[in-house]
Amino acid sequence: MARRTGYDGRGRWRVEILDGDPEGVRQLIGRLERQVGEGEREPPSDRALARMLDTARRDDGMPTDAFMRALQVRAKQCGLSREERLELAEVILRRDVTTWRGLTLREAQRLMDAMEGFGYIAHLQIEQGRRYRYERCPRAETCPMRA
Repeated sequence: MARRTGYDGRGRWRVEILDGDPEGVRQLIGRLERQVGEGEREPPSDRALARMLDTARRDDGMPTDAFMRALQVRAKQCGLSREERLELAEVILRRDVTTWRGLTLREAQRLMDAMEGFGYIAHLQIEQGRRYRYERCPRAETCPMRA
């Protein structure tokens, strides 16, 4: 996720802190702001900052932004709306979930496994349904789609 970075009205370099940020990410941001303010280092590029924050999230047991994007893509492929995604998370994780932002890495992996399993089962059912339809086709011998 892109964060706003830049200098405030007092000339201090700042990084936006988000509500769901774990403690390790907040500490990293504070340390970077202090080091830049004291002249110990230059402000990192957006790409370098994103890598540092992903490492801090992973160290805190939180999923990386890339993993969360992959989880969102998988949910869209399964055709789940936001409400359905939250309901799925509540059923699988057996706890109240108001947003995916606070999921731990283990919880996010469980959701990913569940959605991948759903996709695999749906694929098998579609293939089985095709075979059944082609076998029952009155022109089964000449049906070009028969495998």
